[in-house]
Amino acid sequence: MSIKKLKKRERAVSPLIATVLMIGIVVMAMSIILVWSKKFIGEQIEKYGSRIDVVCERLDYKAELYNTEPGVYAVVINNRGNDNIHQVNLKVIKGGNSAVKAFTPKDGKIAKKETGNVTFSISSFPEKFSGGFDKVEVTPVLLGTGAKTNKPKLSVCKDKAMVLKLGNA
Repeated sequence: MSIKKLKKRERAVSPLIATVLMIGIVVMAMSIILVWSKKFIGEQIEKYGSRIDVVCERLDYKAELYNTEPGVYAVVINNRGNDNIHQVNLKVIKGGNSAVKAFTPKDGKIAKKETGNVTFSISSFPEKFSGGFDKVEVTPVLLGTGAKTNKPKLSVCKDKAMVLKLGNA
């Protein structure tokens, strides 16, 4: 058999089938990208029918840091707002190092117009903080509801973070 006869016998995929295949590949690729990207887009959290960030803006509190005993500290929080604080994120800072941990107030939450506290031991943070810290950043966390799932979700009010210093820390 000669080369000319082989080339004449070869048949290509019809343009219609090629177009259908390309459209199918594009649709599959878009589906994969959509499913993958949903991991990066968080669900909107609401409270009282408003977005949680609007509720965070209204949050009003005052915090003070006390050394209760060697290596043990208390953050006393006076919640002057109309929303319960369900958790407090504490960011311990020493030089250029920092570490964040979430703490639940003693009574489970700091109710609106109430005062509560969070006690922590410096040993609950990494070893590099064993000698103490320079300052602590307090960030309140509110409990809202997922707009789609209607399940309870915590939301950190980053714009309401407050930096506290302790003279003997």
